[in-house]
Amino acid sequence: MQRVSSQRCRELYEEEKVPKIRRRYRVKNFVEGVKFFNDICEIAESENHHPDLHLEGYQHVTVCIYTHSVRGLTENDFILAAKIDGLQPKLSKYHKSKQAQQTTK
Repeated sequence: MQRVSSQRCRELYEEEKVPKIRRRYRVKNFVEGVKFFNDICEIAESENHHPDLHLEGYQHVTVCIYTHSVRGLTENDFILAAKIDGLQPKLSKYHKSKQAQQTTK
C-alpha cells in the first residue's frame, strides 16, 4: 500500500468565487474507490459535515470540502480534511503525489 504526505497533496482553489479544499487520488480500482467513499461517509456522518465526492474513470477520486452554508472555508473543513487524510485507500501504482508531479516537470 502506498502512502503519500497529506498536506502537500491538498490544494486550495476557488470555484464560482467559493474557496474550497480539494484532494485527488488514483485508487487501485473501482471497488477500492467505493470502499474509500464509504470510509469517508462514516467520518462525514460522525462530523455532520459532508464533502463533495467524485469518482470518475473507475479509479479517479476527488474530494472537495467547503462549508456550503457560508460559501467558504471554516475550521471544520480543515478538521474534516485532516481526518480524511488519515484514511489509507489502496492507491494505484500510477498515483502520484502533487510533490512528485512537480519534481517531474
